[in-house]
Amino acid sequence: MDQATKLTQRAAYLARRVDLQARFARFQIDSTTKANLHQLIPLLTKEIDQIIVRFYNYLEQFSETRDILKGHDIARLRLSQRRHWLRLFSCELDNDYVHSALLIGLAHYHRQVAPQTYLAAYSFFQSELLRTIISRHNSLEAAALSISINKLIMLDVSITLNAYLIDAFAIVTAKIPRKKPEVRQAKAPYTRPED
Repeated sequence: MDQATKLTQRAAYLARRVDLQARFARFQIDSTTKANLHQLIPLLTKEIDQIIVRFYNYLEQFSETRDILKGHDIARLRLSQRRHWLRLFSCELDNDYVHSALLIGLAHYHRQVAPQTYLAAYSFFQSELLRTIISRHNSLEAAALSISINKLIMLDVSITLNAYLIDAFAIVTAKIPRKKPEVRQAKAPYTRPED
């Protein structure tokens, strides 16, 4: 079985364990949040390609991310990014989305993308999204839309990094040798020495 198939199967297994409704509650993603995000789809559709270009230019600034990207089809990665973000903002947040987000996390984890690198890249993307919103809406609208974007991004990051944590934990615990439980002999009851 090749690595891609293994990751896909692992993501499917992990996705069955994610309670999406509980995550919505925890991240306060409600009908207002979804309506705000849905409202942004036309703007995002118009701006996403330029944000992605800036994103990959940003990644090229650092040797670690340059090395990670070597040998990858950047056009395919950009298309995947575009699909991911448009799916998020359309609020198609179902089990297929969870599977996809976990697969993204597993792929980054198995390519040894450090969590801080992953989060820094996400931070760049989030800043670009917020900058776009702020430049095109009045302050009250921009505030409400920014809050919704932050909720969505935190949900996405929580699911993606879950794959990091679960797989890292599984690898670490698999390497810890298991000891057989010791059977201790009962000691004789304590007796006080005679004076």
